[in-house]
Amino acid sequence: MVYDVTDPANVSYVNYINSRDFTFTVPGSQDEDKFVTGGDVAPEGFAFIPAGNSPTGKALLLTACEVSGTVAVYELTSGTEVQPQPDDLKVAVISDDHLYDADVLGSTGAAFEAYLAADRKMLVESEVILDAALDKIAQGDAENLLIPGDLTKDGEKVNHELLAEKLAAFEEETGIQVFVINGNHDISNANAVKFVDDATEQVDTIDTDDFRSIYAQFGYDEAVAQDNNSLSYAVDLGDDYRLIVMDSGIYNDDKENPNQETAGELDEETLDWVLEQIQDAIRDGRRPIGMMHHGLVPHTSIQPTMFSQYLVKDYETVADTLADAGMNLVFTGHFHSQDVSMTTTEQGNVLYDVETGSLVTSPCPIRYVTLGEEKFSYSTDHVTEVEGIDNFPAYAGEFLISGMEGLVETMLPAVLMQQNPELTYEQATALAQQLANTELVPDSGITVKSLLAGAFAAHYAGDEKMDESTAQIVAGLEAQSGDNPIYQLLVSTVKGLYTQMPRKKVRGFRALYVSYLYLLNIRRPKRKQIPFSIRAEVSKLRRYQRQFRLLQEYRIDTPGCSWTKCICISSTIIPASFCTVPGNGSESTQVL
Repeated sequence: MVYDVTDPANVSYVNYINSRDFTFTVPGSQDEDKFVTGGDVAPEGFAFIPAGNSPTGKALLLTACEVSGTVAVYELTSGTEVQPQPDDLKVAVISDDHLYDADVLGSTGAAFEAYLAADRKMLVESEVILDAALDKIAQGDAENLLIPGDLTKDGEKVNHELLAEKLAAFEEETGIQVFVINGNHDISNANAVKFVDDATEQVDTIDTDDFRSIYAQFGYDEAVAQDNNSLSYAVDLGDDYRLIVMDSGIYNDDKENPNQETAGELDEETLDWVLEQIQDAIRDGRRPIGMMHHGLVPHTSIQPTMFSQYLVKDYETVADTLADAGMNLVFTGHFHSQDVSMTTTEQGNVLYDVETGSLVTSPCPIRYVTLGEEKFSYSTDHVTEVEGIDNFPAYAGEFLISGMEGLVETMLPAVLMQQNPELTYEQATALAQQLANTELVPDSGITVKSLLAGAFAAHYAGDEKMDESTAQIVAGLEAQSGDNPIYQLLVSTVKGLYTQMPRKKVRGFRALYVSYLYLLNIRRPKRKQIPFSIRAEVSKLRRYQRQFRLLQEYRIDTPGCSWTKCICISSTIIPASFCTVPGNGSESTQVL
């Protein structure tokens, strides 16, 4: 590592040079569990040759490398030479496309309408929406397309095969590599049915073997590793990244007697496999990033309690484990919202959960992400034109709002019965309809169900900015809530959907410290980011730093260093890493 020490009080990092060769290891070194790479390893002694004494006419630095037994020669030039940075990698992300072949499986009748009413998605339109999204992505500069699950309506084999056919054509026409993983709807699903008049008929679903076969060219054929206990796999993206794709589904893997759950988890075996892949990626000089269906970090304050099945089980432990292992970024889906949240572990490591909304839920987002060496940026586009539908954004928005208002009416009876166990279902249903249609502001048309539907729509769009009229209504409800548990629940739900999540875990005395900084309006200075490629070397430097200070404190001489000559490097030279606070779910740039 090279530092500019011209001004000892203002030392700055300049460059990092590594002449090791990671393409091979020295034969026999693995027997001692060292895995020594080729090239120049373990620099120990240095000798400076001034330009006047140099055969090249330029100053030279000779470095004796203990482990490799080599001497590295570096020529010092004027100015600053910076190590070439990795090229930015551009990817597109779509999620929860829930593809449905309406021509084969039906789209009319009471049974189909009942399904839509209970699970509001634009299923009939899913195929033309997907086609429009793929057309948009094809016109951009993305190198990869990621799809983190819920590929089909309910795991119907015919829908999986239709999607694979479309993705194969997309890859062939564009050269954009697609990577997919299953969601909670995609494997061993008992809801794989065909709608015939007012009834349903069972159709074939799939198991994990079918999934690997159908989507072989969308991840498994390119995999550098696969998990034997799940559908998880790892692939290299470009020259600098490794995508670790994690199967978080819970299913019995039995297509004859199928069963699956909305919730998700990473079981112990799969989590161990993921940690191995993170270590392998870092060892290979690649930054590990993840993709999975279920969330790792809450995207609303009410998600852990009211919508816990949209987070993996024990999400805090899993997120901390992945972040501390070296994974800073994971692409997720499942909740149909366009949102980015993050967590910081006790060790100071950051994990971003970049959730992409559903293609079949307004506003039908497409996320574009640019991955740099030390930061990533993202933006959002939307499907705005589809075949056969005029003014598609208005159509999709009305479909969502009307559907969510209907869902509020169907969900409220259970909530009311939970609040008052003495209510019968009939009584709760009558009260629910009355409550849902209660006008919150006289002659405004704003009802309980429209308020909740609007809050969900805002969160789905990644635009959690409460307008003034909504804020006034919520404030009024909060003032009236008192001991009314229904109003309390309504207020907490609406505020939870509109409120951005806290970005860092702050506990104990640190929480007290941060709160005082806030009250006193004291801004903490931002700390410089350590490049990912040199973090291992920085850790070694800090260790040497502590050793030198110990020698100096106790005046201990060693064969290689006298305490009177040791130069102890100030800890301010290599500051700890930091992270920025994300913006909304649509567009921002973040430090990894």
